[in-house]
Amino acid sequence: MKKIRFGILGVAKIATEKVIPAMQKCDLCEVAAIASRDQGRAKSAAAQLGIPAAYGSYEERKFLMYRAVDAIEAYPIFGIGVGDFPTYSGVWRDVHMTYLQVAAEGGIPVLIIYLLFFRKAFRNLKILRKRTDLDTEVILFVGALTSSLVGFIVGALFAPEAYQYFPYFAVVFTATLLQTTKEQDQGQGSALPPPPKRGRHFLEVYADRGKTGAVTPAR
Repeated sequence: MKKIRFGILGVAKIATEKVIPAMQKCDLCEVAAIASRDQGRAKSAAAQLGIPAAYGSYEERKFLMYRAVDAIEAYPIFGIGVGDFPTYSGVWRDVHMTYLQVAAEGGIPVLIIYLLFFRKAFRNLKILRKRTDLDTEVILFVGALTSSLVGFIVGALFAPEAYQYFPYFAVVFTATLLQTTKEQDQGQGSALPPPPKRGRHFLEVYADRGKTGAVTPAR
C-alpha cells in the first residue's frame, strides 16, 4: 500500500520525541519534510530523525514576499505573467499570499478587479441578509456562502490560491441567488389583483362632457 507523505511544522519536543518517531514506525506514514521558523533548527531535527528535507518557513516566506513586491514594482501594470512567479522567485516556489501572487503575476489593475469581484459578492449577500421573507434553506445558504468567502479571504493571506475555482463559483452563487429572489418577487407582483378604482376628478368629468354616456356634473 502506498504511504501517505507528511510534512511537520515545528520542532518542539513533543514533535521530535513523540509524534515523529511514532509516525516513522507506522507502515502507512512517511515524514517527508520538517519546517521551523529557524532553518538551522529544522536542519538539525531533520538530521537527527532522518528526514530528507528541512525548511525555514519564516525566512522563506519573508524572502518570497520581498520577491513579490520586487515584481510588482518592476511590472506594476501587466505583471510578470500567469504562473511565472516560481521562476521569477529564483527558488521555484509560489509566494504564500494570494493577493501578492495576483498583483505580481497579473499587475495591480488585475488585483483591483480581483478585490472588486469579492466586494460585489459581499454586496449581494448584504442585500439578501436584509430580507425578512426568505425561506429557511435560503437563509442557511446565504450564511454558508458568507462563511465560505470570509474563510477564503482570510486563508488567502497565507496560501497561493489565486487560481482555485472555488471562490469564483461562490461569487457566482451569490449573484444567481440574488437574481432568483428578484425574479420570484416579480412573479408574485404580477399575480396581485388590480388596485381598486378611484373616484373621478371633477376636471375629468368636464372633459367628458358632450360624449355618449357622459355624466353631467352637479352644479
